[in-house]
Amino acid sequence: MDKPWLLAFSASQILHFPTQVCPQCGAKPVTLASGDLYKPFRNIFGTSMEYDPYFGYVRFDCSCHLNMSSETDPHLAGEMRVARVGDALLPVSFVSMYSAELVIWGMHAAEVNNARVRQAVQFLAANADQRALTGSDALKALVYAVSAGQSPERAYETLKAMILGGAPIWQPVRLPAEVEIV
Repeated sequence: MDKPWLLAFSASQILHFPTQVCPQCGAKPVTLASGDLYKPFRNIFGTSMEYDPYFGYVRFDCSCHLNMSSETDPHLAGEMRVARVGDALLPVSFVSMYSAELVIWGMHAAEVNNARVRQAVQFLAANADQRALTGSDALKALVYAVSAGQSPERAYETLKAMILGGAPIWQPVRLPAEVEIV
């Protein structure tokens, strides 16, 4: 490979809402306090990457050490960094700013990590089920909520609010404008 900092992906690694499970042990996803199954990346360092809107985190009900930076931190157990387009997810490993490989590659961690997310988004666009790339409608959102452990009563109230006009029915997802293979 002429770009050794990139990752090798396979179609079998692609996960989809709401059926995503821990790739190591098969544990179910954990619903966040917000009721979501996915936590978008939040930039706290002030350096933004081109593909920030397309990656975030999912958490599973397990203690597997997935692709996060520390294999000993119990707070990161069960959490996985993913690229996301619509309902399609792909695990993405990052390099730390202290990686010895950065010196060999002559790059900064932000450059490598941005290239990896770009590569993952392009891989998803080319290989994921095209229906999964278009986003979630209200029925899918309800199914996700129930399947992720939300009570049926709360899911019922959500559906009732949608029917009565108190909640949005469609959740649009913005796809990347241009997809090219790196």
